[in-house]
Amino acid sequence: LLHTVQGPTSKAKTRTSPADLSADQCQHLRTQLLQVILRVLAGGRGSLHYYQGLHDIVLTVLLAMGPGEDLTFALISVLASCHIRDFMDVDMSRTKLVIAYLAPILACECPVLESFITRSVLFGLALHLLNHRSGCEYYFCLSWLITWFGHVTESQRDASRLMDFFLASHPLMPVYLSAAIVLSRRDEVLAVPCELSAVHGLLGHLPEELDYESMITDACNLFHSHPPHAVARKGGLRPQANTLVTCYPKFLRLTSSQQPDHILAAKCVGVESHWPLQPAAAWLWREAWPTLGVAKLLCPVVLAVLVYYWIA
Repeated sequence: LLHTVQGPTSKAKTRTSPADLSADQCQHLRTQLLQVILRVLAGGRGSLHYYQGLHDIVLTVLLAMGPGEDLTFALISVLASCHIRDFMDVDMSRTKLVIAYLAPILACECPVLESFITRSVLFGLALHLLNHRSGCEYYFCLSWLITWFGHVTESQRDASRLMDFFLASHPLMPVYLSAAIVLSRRDEVLAVPCELSAVHGLLGHLPEELDYESMITDACNLFHSHPPHAVARKGGLRPQANTLVTCYPKFLRLTSSQQPDHILAAKCVGVESHWPLQPAAAWLWREAWPTLGVAKLLCPVVLAVLVYYWIA
């Protein structure tokens, strides 16, 4: 396991700003990168597997979080439970299902473009006996999705911006961003010969001056116009259990029900709490209040009576 992870991480592209880190600093960064990945895999207890590209996501977070690896480990651990869970499976079957969402999105927005890309693949690989909407042919976007564009983005600023966008969005948002990029290059794609090497050769390399902010806006519009359930219905896709699509509602419920840790938050900003009853109040709000049931309705009445007698 150590050899499997250490190979790609030792060759990891170091995106820094400024990009003049010393050799010792680069080696320290790679060491942290390796340690985070190993800790995440160990926390999965055999259910999480390393894939070529995980180090790009971890590197983006490491450079954004600054010194130390604990915050990066905490964030990647959460992502491994939902957003990138399918990529960390034992094989690529679930990754192919994620890629399969791209073709229906393109078909909804530009059937001519989707048909052109599909025909180029069918012609090049002679896959006419297969269901061409399985999504397996759109491998030009594979490195985009499994690295959250970290592998193809030279700027740490752009990589961090995309990371922030994906963290705040549905796990399939990288697919919608991929669709927005392909749609923005419609004229370029239709101008090349309809064959595999030409089409994938063009789409496999992103323009150097790609406007990611514009692409993010387009991706959001695509998501609202063609939500995942509609795309799955159009493409004949059936999400499997325990995939990023099916786990996301549970992930949202868990995060929305979290209670903020006021003491930890105060320590993070360097402010000590001076209210001695704050821990007790936090416990009452977190543990006792949800169990009061109908008694909650009496609390405002009791409070009003106390205030009345206090004023009187």
